[in-house]
Amino acid sequence: MKLYSLTLQAIGPFAGPHTIDLAALGRSGLFLLEGPTGAGKSTIIDAIVFALYGGLAGETASKERLHSHHAVPGVEPYVDLVFEVESGIHRVRRTASHRRPKRRGDGFTQENEKVVLTRLTDVDAPDAGVTISTSTQEVGHEIAELVGLRKDQFLQTVVLPQGEFAKFLRSSGEDRKKLLETIFRTDVYELITRALTEMRRDAKARTEDARQAVDTAVAVLAGAAGDDPAAFADDGIVDLERVDAAIAELEQVAEVAAAAAAGTAAARVAADARVRAAETLADCLARRSDLLARRQALHDEAESVAETAAALEAGRRAAVVATAVAAARRAATDADEAAAAHAAASAELAPPHELTEEECAELADRLGERLTHLRQFIDLEAGFPARDAEIERLDGQIADADLRLAEIEARLRARPARYGLLQQARDEQVVLADRLAAATTSHHEAVRELDAAKNAEARLDEVATAHSLRDERIGAARAAVDLHRDLRQRRLQGMAGELAVSLVEGEPCAVCGGVEHPRPAEQAHDHPDDDSIAAAEAAAEVAEQLARQAASVVDRLEAELAAAQEAAGGLTAAAAEAALTVAEQALRDAEGAVRQIAVIDAEVKQLDAAELVDEKQRAETDKARGQLADRRVTMAESLAADRKRVAAALDDDAPSLAVAAQRATRERALVQRYASTARERRRADEQLTGARAMLRRQLDEQQFPDEAAAMAAVVPPARLREHEQVVTAHDKQLAIVTHGLQEPDVAALTGDEDPDLDGARQACAEAASADQVAADEASTARHRAAQVRHLRAGLTAALEQLDVAAADAEAVIRMADVADGTSRANLKHLTLGTYVLMRRFEDVVVAANARLGPMSDGRYQLRATDEKERGARGRRTGLALAVVDTETGQEREPRTLSGGETFYASLCLALGLADVVTGEAGGVEIGTLFVDEGFGSLDPETLEDVMSELTALARGGRVVGIVSHVEDLKLRVADRIEVRRRDDGSSTLTVRA
Repeated sequence: MKLYSLTLQAIGPFAGPHTIDLAALGRSGLFLLEGPTGAGKSTIIDAIVFALYGGLAGETASKERLHSHHAVPGVEPYVDLVFEVESGIHRVRRTASHRRPKRRGDGFTQENEKVVLTRLTDVDAPDAGVTISTSTQEVGHEIAELVGLRKDQFLQTVVLPQGEFAKFLRSSGEDRKKLLETIFRTDVYELITRALTEMRRDAKARTEDARQAVDTAVAVLAGAAGDDPAAFADDGIVDLERVDAAIAELEQVAEVAAAAAAGTAAARVAADARVRAAETLADCLARRSDLLARRQALHDEAESVAETAAALEAGRRAAVVATAVAAARRAATDADEAAAAHAAASAELAPPHELTEEECAELADRLGERLTHLRQFIDLEAGFPARDAEIERLDGQIADADLRLAEIEARLRARPARYGLLQQARDEQVVLADRLAAATTSHHEAVRELDAAKNAEARLDEVATAHSLRDERIGAARAAVDLHRDLRQRRLQGMAGELAVSLVEGEPCAVCGGVEHPRPAEQAHDHPDDDSIAAAEAAAEVAEQLARQAASVVDRLEAELAAAQEAAGGLTAAAAEAALTVAEQALRDAEGAVRQIAVIDAEVKQLDAAELVDEKQRAETDKARGQLADRRVTMAESLAADRKRVAAALDDDAPSLAVAAQRATRERALVQRYASTARERRRADEQLTGARAMLRRQLDEQQFPDEAAAMAAVVPPARLREHEQVVTAHDKQLAIVTHGLQEPDVAALTGDEDPDLDGARQACAEAASADQVAADEASTARHRAAQVRHLRAGLTAALEQLDVAAADAEAVIRMADVADGTSRANLKHLTLGTYVLMRRFEDVVVAANARLGPMSDGRYQLRATDEKERGARGRRTGLALAVVDTETGQEREPRTLSGGETFYASLCLALGLADVVTGEAGGVEIGTLFVDEGFGSLDPETLEDVMSELTALARGGRVVGIVSHVEDLKLRVADRIEVRRRDDGSSTLTVRA
């Protein structure tokens, strides 16, 4: 991110407009924002943060102080910032909430916060961009997307304000994880972990389903084999050899049963053959006896059958003549009827007269042409009532359309009043909703202050206990030191006695060299030796070490207590709880207003949609009415014209075309009937002549002298059929009996044979029963063996599917376990996303240590660790920090560093983070860094080291802005923003670049 320019007006102590050319200041890479304490240096940082995020840099800062009290009433307080990110150059102009004089009358009115976000094509043409949004909420989301950081993350990586500078250093691993995930954009690894976890769950489910399928297959196979499933599977392991052995046993049983069934089947076949032989013999004996009886009966009725045959022959000849007689009689009747019909048709003609066939045809054609002419208009005349009804229906539709248009117009006239009421209600809710950000900040601040107040009260007892322990150990250490000093003093005082003990007569003294020792000193009985002095010295060192540790604990607890009390803002827990209650109510009011605005906006959208629908319906209804009116006029004109055509076609005295057509149709039908009856009369006469000639021929052929003789020989058809049946049946039965007696199996019999049919049938029934039992047993055994073999194939397939599922699941489960930190191989139980961040964080620590070593004169180094921080909950994140003190060789928490140490350690960590992020492909670009105060806590030597690092950073292409009132920095940094107080309490600034 690169900043080009900043313009502010009526902000903080700056009453008038001020513009800062940040691009010119950043050309050297390092500039100073300096001025006396309280002059407004931090206000410039607040202005940058406010322009981007609508809030201030400090967590405890309120936007209420943003509007300058020195500005003339009515002057708009705003911040205008031009900046560049990876997606391009943008300009954001944000106006602070303020009260301005009313344009009419006395008093003031509240102006809510406003913002405009613009995308620029040229940094030198800030007024020629394209507006992206003017909504405070939308711009907030857009800025976070453009910059790639939320406000809290921006304050830990780009702008390091007073009170917030060391937040990233002292934050927990979980908080660092949230920041680093956003900066390094490693959320893809969390998505991968979730995807692998889902795949693991699916793989385990598939494996379990496959295992259940194997268990089911084993159970079904065991049931089919009539055995216990445990016989085929032990602890989930299937014994296929035992399954194959069971199949072999079942197949052997089936083979034995099949052999037994084959034997009983052969016995049954033999018994069936004996039964059939006995039945055949019995049938032949019965047939022989029946045929003999039937032959005798036929001989007895032979004479009567001969008489019947004679009557049958005469009746057949007479029937032929009778047919000709009947035909002649029918022809005579038809001729008489045709003559009568022709006479009647002639009488119906008006007037009655005779016509030739040609005259009939000519008259029928003329009448047909008349019908054709009339039918052209009959359908037209028949449609007149329907067309009249259609015109009436159109009149009703036109009236309905007029009614709908009136209703739509009424709705359109009433809607503006509802719009006005909704707008008034929305304006009232917007005033409350605009306080949401402030209410949210106040609520978070109240929660934080309450936690801090409770924490401070809880630490008071710890501090008191630590004080007591420190005083106790200091007293013990002093006593141990005094004892050690006393022992050394006593030894020095009794050294003569100690030396005298080692004197030997005649040997030189180690002190004076004399060989005579007339008065050697005496050694006291409690003279201390080396061991007692060494023990006292060791005890003193241990006591001092314990005292130092107790003092360190006191310092740490007092620092933590001071930090907690400072974070609580001096509030007690009860006062903080009361403040939280007030903040929660304000937040609920603001959130309710936001929801109410959404409800009102939804209703407005509904009104807008209804407005569009009504406009559309009005246009459509008006258009439809016009079409209906046009159609009505057209139909009325067409109906009048058709009525004239029908009247012209009606050229006789008929009341209508339909009646005229009926008359013409009747006349044509009479003419056609006359012609038809004439033709039928001629045909009947011709048929009568032919029938009489045929009768004469049949009398001659059938040898009858006349019609009367032939009719006397006629036999009724039923009787004739009876005679024929009698003769035919007698001849047929005689032939059958003769043929039956001549068949070999009957002709060979004498009548004395005995078939013994009952005995044969009894033996056959017994053989069939035995065969059925054997066949059922063989079928059951064969079916069981086949079923078990088939189930064995299913079991094999289930086992193969289980192997495939287990093999497929193994890699997925192993990868998912490693990715989500549940694998035994993942010894530190780090998720994939945390592991990637930990590697990035280690790079950040390495980059920070490259500067921290020189700044701390080699004393301090940062170390990334996966240990939980004090008070942390949940898993280890691998993003914890420890400070390695090379002087003591011990590790410390970052909270135990002094103010100056915390400043440069935090600075190194921030610079290291910026280095790694800038070099990371796809990460957030951090091209500008603001450091607000902290330099006053550094000694000259450390300040020199810090400035050397910042200067090197600037030479590397980065821009660093230092906010400080330290005089020594004015000599080091040429480019600067000078902030100065005026006599009236306001401030002004000057840019020197």
